[in-house]
Amino acid sequence: MKMQLTIVQQAVLSLLKRGLGISSADPKLSDLSADTWEKVYKECRAQTVQMICYDALAAEGITLPDEVEHKWFTVAALSLSRSLNVAAAQDELVALLEKNEVPYTILKGMSSAHYYPDSEKRCAGDIDFLVSPEYIEKATKLLTDNGYALEDKPNENHLALHKNDVWLELHHSVAGMPDGSSGELLRAQLKGIIENSVMDDRGFRRPSDMHHGIVILLHTLHHLLSSGLGLRHLCDWACFVKETEEKSFWKEELLPLLERAGLKKTAFIITGACVKYLALPRPCWLPDAEPDGVDDFMNELLRGGNFGRKDLQLSGTGMMLTKNSEEQNAKTKIKRMLYALNSTNHRVYPILDRLPWLYPFIMVWRMMRYIVLMLLGKRQSLLKASRYTDERSKLFKKFDLYKTDGE
Repeated sequence: MKMQLTIVQQAVLSLLKRGLGISSADPKLSDLSADTWEKVYKECRAQTVQMICYDALAAEGITLPDEVEHKWFTVAALSLSRSLNVAAAQDELVALLEKNEVPYTILKGMSSAHYYPDSEKRCAGDIDFLVSPEYIEKATKLLTDNGYALEDKPNENHLALHKNDVWLELHHSVAGMPDGSSGELLRAQLKGIIENSVMDDRGFRRPSDMHHGIVILLHTLHHLLSSGLGLRHLCDWACFVKETEEKSFWKEELLPLLERAGLKKTAFIITGACVKYLALPRPCWLPDAEPDGVDDFMNELLRGGNFGRKDLQLSGTGMMLTKNSEEQNAKTKIKRMLYALNSTNHRVYPILDRLPWLYPFIMVWRMMRYIVLMLLGKRQSLLKASRYTDERSKLFKKFDLYKTDGE
């Protein structure tokens, strides 16, 4: 599907190109009306790129209408304050882990910001960090003893803790991992992610370039297949590629691994979108011909916004979309949803490892819970989600997810 960008979308992308240090902004931005600037401001917020775009405005010397200027400045200042608070909390976390000899690495977040031309312009969210499973109990006790409250909500990959409006996600495994042979390949490659982490200039350990690429690709795909993602995720990938594309690990390690795992085309589509819509210089390893699916992928990002906040229907389709080969072979969306629930039951409810007889009760509980949340308006109806899934599935078929040359 060929993309027809609106004036607002063109303006946001133009500001991002400038903010990422890729190219100058379109000089026609100065001619936009006050009403259009209001829409540009709202779009930047929905995509969680308000700071980097506001900085680009200042760099280009563009004067906004007073009302929009006031709102945008206020939101950008609050976002910066939030980012500084998160950075301070991460410094405290790192000091605590290192003092008590708990090996770790920071996932996404400030590790992604490392690749930005100005790391402070990336809007911060939670603090995700990975420790080996044998250190989970020790790390949890350290945090709770130091004022963090543990959230009593099961998750297959992490524990959630919070203090002073800052949330931590204590990971024992990298999120977004597919099942089957693709997952086995990626897990094997990430086995040494903590041991091979590097010290960032800002005083924390982050994954190597190779491992970071795998982590953010899985993260991007995970949110694309569930609640949705926005331009901040695309910027993370663009900045990473821009800073590393000439390094040998791309051709020698990462691309061959992604090909074996059935994710190479996904990487090409996302990179192709960065080239076409963010003016990223074409990496030497990206084919000259535009990968099929670039426009559809970009349309999905612009429609959904960060974590799908612009289109709440996205969250209801997540369980009906393909995430691994077993689900892909299911002929109906309901079967795929049941496969998705089945594949996460043991990880979300580890008690099943000890009490497997609880399995049918938990399956019924999860289905009933979804229905109750649907009736309360907190989940999309299965009928609407089913119709919407058909539309989204056309895009994901172009990704050839988890398909290798032999399949």
